Amino acid sequence: MLLQNSKQAILIFTFMLIGCVAIFSESYAQPITQLEKIPDNYTIAEDVLFLEDKTTKLTLDDILKAETQQQFKPTKQKSVNFGFSASNFWLKVKFKNNTPENNWVFVVGYPQLDYFEFYQQKEQGWQQSKYGDILPFHSRAIKHHNFVIALDLPQDSIRTVYIKARSDGALQMPMEVDQNAAFFQQDSRGQIGYGLYYGIMLTMILYNLFVFFSLKDINYIYYVCSIFSSTMFFASVSGYGYQHIWSDYPFLNNIFTGSFMGLWVFFSSLFTYNFIDVKKYIPKTSKILYFSMFLGILSVLLSVFAKYSVAVKVSSASVAINVIIILVCSIVSLFSKNKSARYFALAWFVFLVGTFLIVLSKVALIPTNFITTHGVEFGSVLEVLLLSFALSDRYRLIKIQNEQVQADNLRVQREANENLEAKVKQRTLQIQEANEELNQINEEMATTLETVQRQKEEIEKKNFDITSSINYARRIQNALLPPMAEIKAAFPHSFILFKPKDIVSGDFYWFAEIKTENFRYHNARRSFGDKAEETEMQNQSVGVKQMIAVVDCTGHGVPGAMMSMIGTNLLNEIVSLQGITEPERILTELDKGVNASLSQSQNENKDGMVISLCIIDKQQKTLEFSGAKHSLIYIQPNDNGQPEMHIIKGSKNSIGGEMQHENEPFVRHTISIAKPTTFYSFSDGYPDQFGGVKNKKFMTSQLTQLLFENHELPLDMQRDLLDKTIDEWMWMGRQKQIDDILVVGVKVTC
Repeated sequence: MLLQNSKQAILIFTFMLIGCVAIFSESYAQPITQLEKIPDNYTIAEDVLFLEDKTTKLTLDDILKAETQQQFKPTKQKSVNFGFSASNFWLKVKFKNNTPENNWVFVVGYPQLDYFEFYQQKEQGWQQSKYGDILPFHSRAIKHHNFVIALDLPQDSIRTVYIKARSDGALQMPMEVDQNAAFFQQDSRGQIGYGLYYGIMLTMILYNLFVFFSLKDINYIYYVCSIFSSTMFFASVSGYGYQHIWSDYPFLNNIFTGSFMGLWVFFSSLFTYNFIDVKKYIPKTSKILYFSMFLGILSVLLSVFAKYSVAVKVSSASVAINVIIILVCSIVSLFSKNKSARYFALAWFVFLVGTFLIVLSKVALIPTNFITTHGVEFGSVLEVLLLSFALSDRYRLIKIQNEQVQADNLRVQREANENLEAKVKQRTLQIQEANEELNQINEEMATTLETVQRQKEEIEKKNFDITSSINYARRIQNALLPPMAEIKAAFPHSFILFKPKDIVSGDFYWFAEIKTENFRYHNARRSFGDKAEETEMQNQSVGVKQMIAVVDCTGHGVPGAMMSMIGTNLLNEIVSLQGITEPERILTELDKGVNASLSQSQNENKDGMVISLCIIDKQQKTLEFSGAKHSLIYIQPNDNGQPEMHIIKGSKNSIGGEMQHENEPFVRHTISIAKPTTFYSFSDGYPDQFGGVKNKKFMTSQLTQLLFENHELPLDMQRDLLDKTIDEWMWMGRQKQIDDILVVGVKVTC
């Protein structure tokens, strides 16, 4: 009894399980599309089941498995549209042919579909065929801009069709089944419609080009480019462009769709900017149109260089944004009293409706049907016609404005002529009166000119006399300067760069060569009287001291030259007559001499000079230096044989003028010249000269660096280098020489 009850329970459970499976299987049962003689056209979206393959790896064998078949579900759409997706989609549909004719065709009315595989059930198995706009057009069995596939449906047979589809763009599959003859009869009407559309567009392009060549208005070129871009875009999305123009280049399909949308956005924005005269009526919105132009260029670039899925989204969004921007700008311009914006705003409103239909259908927000698919073409035709009216209306308004402007100009010109005649009469009287005054002024001017000419001649004569005197003074000053032959005899390796600012100079150089026994004899006579000769003869030793000085007197030109003559005479007197050979004593005596010569203790004269004095004793192999506000630069090899530069600063007191540091006497510095020694001294004219790229002073640091870097060159070449450098420095700064320039360089080898 227990065993019998168990068998009954198992049997009941088995029947319940079979019932549940039957129930669930029936809920997704595949509907069968019944093909009758009437109607001869079937839209089959509601009979289609679909399966999304996110792995993109399923094959037909996988699809035919029972567990996979249970995953199919209805599309619940009147037109299959999956929007933008990276998945593969499998579609399943069953047909039963209830007619004796086996002449049915399967049509996918979306030419931009990238790729799909069509599996048709036949008696011997499954037949596969491949379609899509990434494949060459000539690979299609039926040459049509849509995808048209012949079905093999014998009478009363039930056949299943599987479709595996994928696309980088919007995956739309508006599908229908038609009888062959009925399809091509209906398609011929569509061909006529598209022929009319492209004919209208081509006519408008040619017409507006003709108008451009007649009126030379650049707006017509922008408009023609806009029409051409939109026409080519529709040729791309409708498949006619691929069928008739670039059928051998399938890769252009994805490029042209986004590119022509981007070009249309760019040229329509540019056309709007000029047509509604944004700068005049709505200048604040110009940046919005610039942004729209940028979106157009971006769409073109993305279409060429980016993935199609990205490019088509950006291009579609750019079209929608552009239409809104243009419509808003045209309405704002209309309210800003721009009459030519009337038809313009209406045209873009019409096109906006059609544009939104195609954009919304591409993102699967509204179903794909004849209106959403072709509404934009109708909108574009109306837009083109209305924009042509707008251009004509604009030209008419411009013509009216020009006529009004011409009338106003004629009126203004007539009034101006009348005013001019009155003013001419008035001015004629004024000119006559002015002429009489001018005649009187001319007589006075003639007398004044005679006086000025006479004064000019007197000034020129005085200037000539003064210049002659200064030139004569230069000859005197040059005569006082030591001859270069004497300096070269004492220092074969030496140079003097001497560039006076004016005809005569406040800088000068001084040289003397003295035998030391003469000075000892002279000093002995001053100390011991008549016994000097005997004393001197006992200590007599023959030697030579060579003295060279660089002196910079107060001022330049004539005042400086007069001071240089005082300085030259005093130095000659101190050394040659007084017999003083110690450099610090020479400067002390020179200071006293300048004070006495200019009577500075009795007046407010503060003129003076600065000096560097070097005394070379080759026998003792020494160089003695003393300076008054002047430094000495010398270069000697160090213990390692490498050249080393030294700078000895002079006293803080100058020669003559006010003694600022009374407790600081002039100091003697002794340098051994047992090693080859090159020494330099210079006035402040070189380092203080303005010039260079930044128009600044040359500076002492730069001069000393220049001397050190080139001290091994022959001395004559060093002079030429210094001369060229300071000339280029002044030329770069477009400066003239501001002071006398004096640089002395000597190389001694004992």
